[in-house]
Amino acid sequence: MGVVTGPEEAPFPLNIGLMMFSPEPHRFFPVMQIDVVWFPREGPGGDKFSEKIFRGPLARMTRDALDYIRRSFISETVIKHPGRAESTRVKNVPLEAIEEAVVNAVYHRGYDVREPVEVRIMHDELVVLSYPGPDRSVGLEQLRAGRAQPRRYRNRRIGEFLKELEFTEGRGTGIPKILQAMRTNGSPLPEFEFDEGHSYFMTRLPVHSAALEVSESGAAGTATVGEPNLQGTPHDTPHVEALLSSMEGELSRTEIMVGLGLKDRMHFTHAYLQPALDAGLLEMTIPDKPCSKRQKYRLTAEGAARAGRSSTPQVTPHVGATTQSPTQSPTQSPTQSNDPVLNLATLLQAGEKSSGALRQALGIEHRPTFRENYLHPAMERGLIEYTIPDKPNSRLQRYRLTARGRQLLQEAKIEV
Repeated sequence: MGVVTGPEEAPFPLNIGLMMFSPEPHRFFPVMQIDVVWFPREGPGGDKFSEKIFRGPLARMTRDALDYIRRSFISETVIKHPGRAESTRVKNVPLEAIEEAVVNAVYHRGYDVREPVEVRIMHDELVVLSYPGPDRSVGLEQLRAGRAQPRRYRNRRIGEFLKELEFTEGRGTGIPKILQAMRTNGSPLPEFEFDEGHSYFMTRLPVHSAALEVSESGAAGTATVGEPNLQGTPHDTPHVEALLSSMEGELSRTEIMVGLGLKDRMHFTHAYLQPALDAGLLEMTIPDKPCSKRQKYRLTAEGAARAGRSSTPQVTPHVGATTQSPTQSPTQSPTQSNDPVLNLATLLQAGEKSSGALRQALGIEHRPTFRENYLHPAMERGLIEYTIPDKPNSRLQRYRLTARGRQLLQEAKIEV
C-alpha cells in the first residue's frame, strides 16, 4: 500500500499512512478537520451559531461529516402543480453536490496550511471553503463552465485512496458532477470562487427556490430549511420504497445494490440504506458489529407492513422458549437496542465506566472496532463525555452519560 518506509527493523509511517490510518492524525497535521457551522436565519451577522468538528482518519472524518450534514440539513419539498396529479419532489440542496464539494475540499486542500475545511450552512445556501485554491493552471471561467482541466493534481496519494473507497474518480469529474446534480434537482447553479493568488477555494450551493419559499412561509406539513432536521431524510421517499420492495429475506449490502441496479455505494448508503435503518424499517442481522463482513439486512415488522408483506417472525422460538419480537436479533436481549451507540449509553446508566469495562460488558475485544462503532459515534452525538476532558488519554479516564444521553435513554425507555 506504500504507507510505510524505512528499514524492516525500524519502519516508520509516511504522511499518507498517518492521514488514512492514524486514529488521531490531527496530532501530526494540525487542524486536519472538517468544521460544520450552522447559522440561524439572521446569518453570520447574528449572535448565535452552532458548530460541530469532525476529526479522525481522513476517510472516516469525511464520511462522518457527510452523514451529519445529510441527517441535519437535507430535506425534501413537494411541489404540487394545478391541474396535474403528479407532484415534483426536490431537495433543498442535492446530497450528490454536497458530497462532491466536501470530498473535493478534503482531496485538494493544503495539509501544511493550518486552516480546516469549513462547511457553512445558512438558510439560503451551503458553502464549502478550503485552503489554498486550485492549481494555477485552472481558470475561474473554465471552472464555472465545468471544463477545467488541471495540469497538476494536489495530494495525488490521497486521491488514490479516495478513489479506492469510491469517494472520487480522480479525473477532474467533481465540478461537472456538482453542476449536473444542481441542474437535475432544478436548483440555481453553484458558484465557485477563488482570488488572484489562489489562496482559497469556495463553493456555494444555493438552496432550491421552492424549499426556500417553504422555509420563509413556514408552511405546515412540509420540511423546513435552515434549522437542523435531526430526524434525517424523510423516510417515505421513492428510494426507501424501492429498497423495501426489493427485500427478500436476509440480504447483504451488495445483494441489495445488485437488486436495485446500483453501483455507487455512497449514494446507496445515504439515499436508501441509512434512511431505512433510521426509520426502523430495516435492521441489521448482526447489530453489535455494524461493519462485519457477514452483515446482512432484513425487514422489520414495520418495514414488512410498509412493503405489504407478512410480519411473521423470521426465527421461530422452541417450545418453552421466551417469545421473541420479529425485529429482535436472536442474540439480542429484550432490553438491547439495534443501535450500538444506544447499547453503549445504556451501560453508563449505572455510573461512570472505563473503556476496558465497557468493552468487557459489550463483549468486544478489538479496540478499534469499539472506538469506531461505539465510543467515537457516541461522543460525536453528545451522548457521553470524558470524566477528565483535559486529558483524553489519561489511564484514569472514564466515561459518563451527558444530559442529552440520559434524555435519549428516557425517551427510548431503556433500562439496565
